[in-house]
Amino acid sequence: MKRTPSVLLVGAVLLAVVVATWAGCAASTKGTYVRATVGGRPISFTEPLATLSPIDGFLAVQGFHYIGQEREELLSVNIPKPRTGGRWPLRASGDGAWAAHFVREITTDHIEAYHTDENHVGTVVITRFDQTLKVVEGTFEFDAILSNRRGPRQGPDTVHVRKGAFRARYSIDRPSSSE
Repeated sequence: MKRTPSVLLVGAVLLAVVVATWAGCAASTKGTYVRATVGGRPISFTEPLATLSPIDGFLAVQGFHYIGQEREELLSVNIPKPRTGGRWPLRASGDGAWAAHFVREITTDHIEAYHTDENHVGTVVITRFDQTLKVVEGTFEFDAILSNRRGPRQGPDTVHVRKGAFRARYSIDRPSSSE
């Protein structure tokens, strides 16, 4: 009879550990975002898309943003072989990590596309790359030059992306089989 309090205590401690573990796992998969300041204007993407390619090891973190009903925006940061604590320079797309920013007029399909290159650079840091929960977190900033324009000039020749941060669940991008 004297063991009952210790059994209850052990049971309570085990229950607390299980609840804390569950809450930690649940909390780690919520709150996904990509946010930054683009040209001094804060933007936030609440449902980012993050994919990891098993072929080349690139992680692509992307966010979409609608500006009113007539414009949309895309921000993309691409990282080779991601790992916790990794830091990559953002440069041209063929040289490792790179970033891009796109703006599209929905009604006219006018597009302005900006990319990092050797003269317009930045940095991305991964603060967490959890392969069990498939969660990635990090920070970034970069300058990007206008690389493609379809339609009349709407924006500047260079955009400055600052105070960038992301937290996303990633999926493994499975290549489709060709028949």
